[in-house]
Amino acid sequence: MKRVHSGEPRRLLGPLLAELGHDFGLPLGPQQVRDRNRHHGPTASGGRSDHQGPGYYAWAADIPAMSLLEGDRIAGDCADYLHLHWPGAGLHTEQRTYGGRLMQVQLIWRADGHWRHVHVGAHRLDVAPPRVRFP
Repeated sequence: MKRVHSGEPRRLLGPLLAELGHDFGLPLGPQQVRDRNRHHGPTASGGRSDHQGPGYYAWAADIPAMSLLEGDRIAGDCADYLHLHWPGAGLHTEQRTYGGRLMQVQLIWRADGHWRHVHVGAHRLDVAPPRVRFP
């Protein structure tokens, strides 16, 4: 998998999602991800979600997996692309530098609420988060 890293979360994850969309026949283009993220809202604990963006600050996608084996492959591809030390399952976060900017990246698979989709997200740590309007 090609590794193209940008200092913006949306641009960091965009090439990964496009390649996964192509490989698995999934609608993971920029507009599809943007449309799904627009309706996401905060995390289960009420905190800010990477799905809420905006893309220069944070970005995330939930990638459908038709089986555990497919999800394992998707999660592994995400980890390889992002250079993560992925343990193979669970909620995993790392701080990494991409495009000269420090980010926190998150990969979730085979964990509560993540048995049918792989979550991959990133947000910048070098700037304060912009305000988010919760519904």
